[in-house]
Amino acid sequence: MATLPMPEVQRAPSAGGPADVVYVLLLLQAAMGLLAVLGLVVIMGGNPVYTVVPSIKPVLLLVLARGVARGWRRAPGFVIAVETVSLAGYFLNLLIGFLPQADVTVNLVTVLSNVALPLALIVLCARLRPRQVSAG
Repeated sequence: MATLPMPEVQRAPSAGGPADVVYVLLLLQAAMGLLAVLGLVVIMGGNPVYTVVPSIKPVLLLVLARGVARGWRRAPGFVIAVETVSLAGYFLNLLIGFLPQADVTVNLVTVLSNVALPLALIVLCARLRPRQVSAG
C-alpha cells in the first residue's frame, strides 16, 4: 500500500491577540457611528443626503478593522491617526463648550466612546506597530 505524503499544515494566527481586540473595538466604534448616522437621518426627516459625510468615518473604521485583522502593516498607524483626530475633535468640542452660546453635555457614555475607546485603540495599535531597529 502506497503512503501519501501529508500536506503541510499552516498554523492559524493566534486568536485573542491584540489585533483581535483592536478589530472588535473598531467594529464597535463603527457600529456606534452608523447608529448615529441613522439617528441623524431620522431627525432630518428621512432625507438620505445627510448620510454621505457622516458615513465616511464609520466606513473608514470598517476598512481599518479589516486591515488590522489581516495584518496590514500600515493599518495600526492609520488607526492611531484617526483616533488622535477623534480625540482632538472631542477636546476642541469641550473647549467650545465654555462659550456661553454653546452647550456641551458630558456624561459617562460620551467619555467612554469619545475618550476611553480612542485611547485604548491608540495604546493597542502602538503595541501592534513593528519596532524600528536602528543600525549602529
